[in-house]
Amino acid sequence: MSNSEPPKQSPTPRDYKEPTVSELVPFRSKKINLLKSPLLWVIGGTGIIIVLMYSSFSSFLKSPTINEFMFFGLILIGWIILSILITIYLYSRTDRPVWHFLIPAAFVYACLTTPLGQPYFIVFRGFLDPNWMGNPSFALHFVYMFFAAGLMEELMKVTTVIVGAILAVNYTQIRNSNPKLFEILVIRGPLDGLLMGTVGGAMFIFVETGFQYFPQQFAKQATAETLLSGLMLLLPRTISGMVGHMGWAGITGYFIGLWVIRPGSWKFVVYAWIVVSALHAAWNSQSHMALLAPLSVAATAVLYVSCLLKARQIESRFGTTREDYGSIVVQPGDRPSPAQPAAAPPGPAHSPVGETPVQPRKAPGEGVFLVVGNTRLPVVAGQDVDFSPLAAMGTEGLAATVSVHPTRADVIGLKNTGTRHWKATLRDGKHTELEPGRNVRLAKGVTIEFGPDLVASVEEPAQ
Repeated sequence: MSNSEPPKQSPTPRDYKEPTVSELVPFRSKKINLLKSPLLWVIGGTGIIIVLMYSSFSSFLKSPTINEFMFFGLILIGWIILSILITIYLYSRTDRPVWHFLIPAAFVYACLTTPLGQPYFIVFRGFLDPNWMGNPSFALHFVYMFFAAGLMEELMKVTTVIVGAILAVNYTQIRNSNPKLFEILVIRGPLDGLLMGTVGGAMFIFVETGFQYFPQQFAKQATAETLLSGLMLLLPRTISGMVGHMGWAGITGYFIGLWVIRPGSWKFVVYAWIVVSALHAAWNSQSHMALLAPLSVAATAVLYVSCLLKARQIESRFGTTREDYGSIVVQPGDRPSPAQPAAAPPGPAHSPVGETPVQPRKAPGEGVFLVVGNTRLPVVAGQDVDFSPLAAMGTEGLAATVSVHPTRADVIGLKNTGTRHWKATLRDGKHTELEPGRNVRLAKGVTIEFGPDLVASVEEPAQ
């Protein structure tokens, strides 16, 4: 008689006809994170706005005052702008915290409401004849708008983007002395630049429309006609921001961010600034030539959406966006195709019975990444590693080429081809110095310190 214990029985499965507690009370589920859902903040914000608007409406009915009407208008402007910004933010799939975008918004607000903005007005409007604005001559009016509205306002909206780009390119010592502040201000690439510029443009619309053009309609006399005209002006001026102030500043911001990862593209920042200033001036000159308005809108829409899609594509390969859902971005990065190994000799059309079909071999390094924080750098055998997304962390003198082992084609390494000395921690925990010219094997468990606060781990594809 055997002394072995009886086999353990499997736990009785639950009755799948009955719902679980988390299905009945979804917010208690541990498999979802309600607070991290952007949709919660969108719907919650909408609820707050609705309450404020109804409160303002009730107060206006009891005591019709200009202040109550102004308050209602400002809430409406704010919600339209926030709706546009939230849509763009969610679509961009950026990993940048929302509160970082308060920096460009606060700066533009300060420029328009305090003496901080006076230098812009002095430089770009001081030499212009005010009579050119509204002049019957299209040329004089356009020139005035190009400098006074175009160049001045477009520079003001992206000033913080320029500062963040300069920090990324030149001032690594600030990163070391105050990394938190550096992280808030720095522009990491085109997507950061585009989004920061868009927010700057949004604040410009809020201040200019809410505190200038909207109240101008009923400043002299508050009648039903003037109040209605104020609302009729408020809506198109705010909604048009997507193909106006927000769009123009976003386009310039894209090229500023591109300069961070492609230092040779600095001149295109100037070109973009001039182009969007011309589009701005064209929009402001539609009273002289009606065709300019639709042309400006169409050009801005195409340029902005193109920049947004390209920015998202560029940064998707470095882990700062996620392309894991249906997207217009058809290819998530500019990663070159790995060199394919030589084709195997042709085999039989059908595998013999009982044999496992031969699986196609992967190219050396396919699916391997260097991971630095949230950034994933693709590794391609025989090619240089593109460190440009890490420019904000200081990459001077950093260069590397992916090499293949001379006798083992499935083993790849990283050769130091720059001027820096690296430190590597191998899989067995040993440490080694890697001066220029030396190699280190790329395998899971290996970490490489390229410089202060610039440590990469190796990510391999799941087997």
